[in-house]
Amino acid sequence: MPSYAERLIHHARAVSKSFVESGIDPRDSKTPAGIAHLEKIIPRECGDCTLCCSVYAIAAFDKPPGPACSEVCSTGCSIYEVRPDECKWYWCLWSMGAMDIDDSPLALNVAFDFEQPVQTIVHPHLVGWPSVIIRISEGSPGAARSGRAWEVVKELSMQIGCTIVTPRGVDPPEKVLVLRGELFPLEPYEPALGVRIYRPRGGRHETRPDEDTDGGPAEAGQEG
Repeated sequence: MPSYAERLIHHARAVSKSFVESGIDPRDSKTPAGIAHLEKIIPRECGDCTLCCSVYAIAAFDKPPGPACSEVCSTGCSIYEVRPDECKWYWCLWSMGAMDIDDSPLALNVAFDFEQPVQTIVHPHLVGWPSVIIRISEGSPGAARSGRAWEVVKELSMQIGCTIVTPRGVDPPEKVLVLRGELFPLEPYEPALGVRIYRPRGGRHETRPDEDTDGGPAEAGQEG
């Protein structure tokens, strides 16, 4: 049986292929035509899950990553039909059918998607790895580093680079690179072109959560 990482890569290629077969450039996924195509091929409904409405920034509302969007209500998004385009084109990997049905954002309190673009993560340990990075956004600090969520992250990180993002109500959020179950703190900087890049922070290397001496998940990036 293919590994979780192999299934995600296969799924990403299948989605790109579906765009090409429909006459749409995969790079145009954020255009009206791209959004319409995505809505046709998404196999799962969000249901009661509104995690993406909290963990991600929403520029249209000047909302930083972390706090819940003001438009979230008891039934989901109160303006779903007229929500901003940045919300329309976002679909997590679970909703796209790339993850096991039981590994939903609602169940794990984390959202999985792809880093876009992947070139925003620069780290020497990524040399030779697939040109795909999975972004894991935590609903609360440490959510991706414990329980079933960490099992999934560890499995994925054996073959694909992953980043754990911890929204704290400020921009940019804390971000950590995960490779083979090892955590590498990152820090943001903005070069002359103004594109935010994440790079190694001070050359530090954190322990694995399951090796933390007090028995709890290690807080990657936490200053001692």
